[in-house]
Amino acid sequence: MVRSGQTLSGISRDHCGTEADWTGIYEKNKKEIGNDPDLIQPGQNLDLSCVTASVPVVTVTSDVQPQYHHHHGYVQPAVASTGYSVSSGFQACVIAHESGGNPGIWNPSGHWGLYQFSAQTWAGHGGNPADFGHASAAEQTRVFWQTVHDDGTRDWAPYDGC
Repeated sequence: MVRSGQTLSGISRDHCGTEADWTGIYEKNKKEIGNDPDLIQPGQNLDLSCVTASVPVVTVTSDVQPQYHHHHGYVQPAVASTGYSVSSGFQACVIAHESGGNPGIWNPSGHWGLYQFSAQTWAGHGGNPADFGHASAAEQTRVFWQTVHDDGTRDWAPYDGC
């Protein structure tokens, strides 16, 4: 049963041993929770599913105001749903820890996207500087894999435990 102040990632950490499995809990309980995984309510009874699942991802609309994103604590614009795919466990782990699957999410330090790129890392590994902050999930993934090719996993592994 959900208690006041809990998040799916916190429930996942406490019951599954990793925050990344919040996606499996969300997928299993989507009918109870609704379309926004950030809006779980005290008193909801959730079935636990300790697996990392594929979840819908969002893209940013252009003329929106920032708001607090309760699940991850990041500032993000309002969004519209799209989808994407993941091709490796490392990639899935990074996405789960960095953005929770939201390609339009910003954190207060200015890191952005599925993989929480800095502007310097984005441009340094083939991302168009003009697209920083609003590139597609596919383009973010292309730059992610180029960064892994160029630098290995050091930009994420020490921080995310992936």
